[in-house]
Amino acid sequence: MSQVTNYDIPASPLTMTGLKTALEAIFDALGDDNRGATAPPNPFEGMIWQDTSGTPTELIKKYTVAAGWVTLFSINITTGVVTPYRAGSPLGTMAVETATDYVAKSLFNAQTFLAAVDDNTPSPVSVAQNRIIGRKTGNIAALTLTDVLDMIGSAAEGDILYRGADGWVRLSMGTPGQVLTVNSGATAPEYADPVIASGEVTPAMLSDYAAGDIIIHDFGPLIQLFDATSYTKINRGEVFIPRAGVIRVTFTLCNHSGNTNAYARVYRNGLAVGTIRSTTTTATFTEDISGWTSGDLLQIYARGDNAKGNQVQILNAKLKATNTLEIVTQS
Repeated sequence: MSQVTNYDIPASPLTMTGLKTALEAIFDALGDDNRGATAPPNPFEGMIWQDTSGTPTELIKKYTVAAGWVTLFSINITTGVVTPYRAGSPLGTMAVETATDYVAKSLFNAQTFLAAVDDNTPSPVSVAQNRIIGRKTGNIAALTLTDVLDMIGSAAEGDILYRGADGWVRLSMGTPGQVLTVNSGATAPEYADPVIASGEVTPAMLSDYAAGDIIIHDFGPLIQLFDATSYTKINRGEVFIPRAGVIRVTFTLCNHSGNTNAYARVYRNGLAVGTIRSTTTTATFTEDISGWTSGDLLQIYARGDNAKGNQVQILNAKLKATNTLEIVTQS
């Protein structure tokens, strides 16, 4: 162990013997980094000291005027284990490396990079074509474009992405019947109910029929003379149904034969589906009939009470629903 009080040449009178002794002491101190159990006296900026107070683990320290003696690392002079320090605390040993501490270059190619896919375990990660390196959940991985885009909010089926003022933004899918438009500030897309011009057909108008009070067809007056007691389709008493659903049928049945009954009933494709209506004079009937499908024929049939030529008249025959489109085909 070698330390000196000062790194100075003795003052005069100086002899060659005195100079030799002083220089050898200084060289010895420099040679073993001022090694000793206590700090060397009169330290100066940048001086190195090998602290032997904890032998066999000795500390290599450096002196700074601002912080004093700062430990750089320790060395066990028996085992050779070196431990680096940071801010006065050991970081870990620098023991002899094993083969598992290395990743051989033969594991890499132009599609592979090195990453710690698990803590403290660096290993090669192969990147497949059309993949992006990132971390969605868990560890580093090769992500698909879908994985990356799913990071923008809680992605759901039907959502779309657009560029906002500060980055990409997810727009949730709208509700049925809405259209994609631009907001009032002309800065972003949005879903909104369509603006319907006068006379324009809306999606709601094209939905299934539901019974309501909007007239979708007016038959006009229907007159038929009957010489038989079986139900017969009244002239012009048939219409084509373009959509499915429930239709409200209303009509006034008039009997001009006097003291016998007149009958009327709604048919579908030649089969009776409505309630039998009858009167000896005049009566109005309303019925909601379901089960209509696109392409059906709605028909009004009537008959007399005997074969003496009953005259039956249908007035105010109308079809009603919640839609506003008229049924256009009548026969």
